[in-house]
Amino acid sequence: MAVLLAAVVGVGAGALIMRAASTTPTAAPSTAVSRAPEVVEALPRSTIVAGGGGVSNVYELRTGYPKTTDGAVQAAMNFLITDVGPAYYNQTHYEAIQGYMFASPEARAKMGYSQATIDSMRQTYQINDQGQPLTDGKPDPTRRIWDAVYLQYGAYRIVEASTDEVRVMMWAPYVYGTDANNATTTSNLHIGWAYADKTVSWVDGDWRQSGNKAYPADQVPKPADPNQVITSFAERADLLGTDKGWTLPANAAEVDTPELQLPGK
Repeated sequence: MAVLLAAVVGVGAGALIMRAASTTPTAAPSTAVSRAPEVVEALPRSTIVAGGGGVSNVYELRTGYPKTTDGAVQAAMNFLITDVGPAYYNQTHYEAIQGYMFASPEARAKMGYSQATIDSMRQTYQINDQGQPLTDGKPDPTRRIWDAVYLQYGAYRIVEASTDEVRVMMWAPYVYGTDANNATTTSNLHIGWAYADKTVSWVDGDWRQSGNKAYPADQVPKPADPNQVITSFAERADLLGTDKGWTLPANAAEVDTPELQLPGK
């Protein structure tokens, strides 16, 4: 504008028992192998790292992903993280990405945003053309947007894919709100759950964001406790289903990570 498993195999050798004084045929040698149960994740895990790959360009926006479906998925994830990633908590990055997105038409075009999309974002967060929060319709230098999506606690699925265009849906928790610039806590932030449905197209040797689809909040699955950001892999499978192609990113996590900032934390 982003958090494994091992199977331990134990092998036990069977013992050969010979009965010398018996007319009963000697039992054939046997081997008994004991294995610990393998842990199988409820959703498959890919090799795609949410927030990884590419070549760092402007701020958190990365370019240079390969012309593959995986490359397109990474690009789509990165567009989302650039818009509303954990780096937003860093004031320098926040000011830079706000100016980059809102003040530069060329940058907006590169990120695949139409003016209509920008206008919608301005209305949602009550900000002006430069991304500055407004109080009573006037820029308020004491306030700023706090926003971060955490893909490692969600999942993604490829909706459509061709050589030059890929549509990927991402389901993830995010924290958001508008608060003071110098807030030392995130107690005024809120937790939400959303689908980010993005289309990226191969243009001039790079993946560019070319489409965004919005979903009403009541259409988005939420965990039993919607204020809980961290979900288990099993809960994600229950919410999203195991037959629709939902996949965990390579860096999926079920535990707290250093970058996670929760309301009141």
